[in-house]
Amino acid sequence: MLRKKGTLTSISASLLILGSAVLVHAAGMPQRTAITREEIASALTANGINVGHNQVEPLCDITASGSRTPHLQVVSVEPQNANVANVRLKCRSTGVCLPFYVLLHWQDPDEAKNTLRKWQIRDQSRAHGSQLPQDEMLVRSGKTATLVLASSNTRITMPVLCLQNGARGQSVRVMNKDSKRVYLAKVIAAGLVTSASLN
Repeated sequence: MLRKKGTLTSISASLLILGSAVLVHAAGMPQRTAITREEIASALTANGINVGHNQVEPLCDITASGSRTPHLQVVSVEPQNANVANVRLKCRSTGVCLPFYVLLHWQDPDEAKNTLRKWQIRDQSRAHGSQLPQDEMLVRSGKTATLVLASSNTRITMPVLCLQNGARGQSVRVMNKDSKRVYLAKVIAAGLVTSASLN
């Protein structure tokens, strides 16, 4: 009888120690906070994608470590169909949250198309180091412009394809469609660039 009592006492002590260890482990875990649709919509708006939180569909439960709202960055926006786009976001620090996906929904396909086009233009501009508003861009990637090749004795104009967005005074790469030659040209006006040398 004493042996049984001792065994029960030993088991009770073991369970008490185990329970304490679980509590200590739980107390040492970092606090995690849910990332809301409102916070995701706010991050999208800051990146030029104006949507309401009711248009955001998280594909899973998304949490971040800590109690503060994390700084979210838009990584990519890929259209799925005329009304839906797949968006990849991430926290500035991977220790705060892992990258995640959400779906964006539009009722109007034209609104979706315009929103995605603005995102692509903004994304291309950021890739080329431009932080200027889009309405200040005088030449745009994929569009035709006029290149003026000027020297002390000659002046030649030709249509070219812009390979970068550019504002007044910026240098952009343009390509002659026929010869495929690439020039580094300076933006001087809407649809007009100038260069004195071949890139």
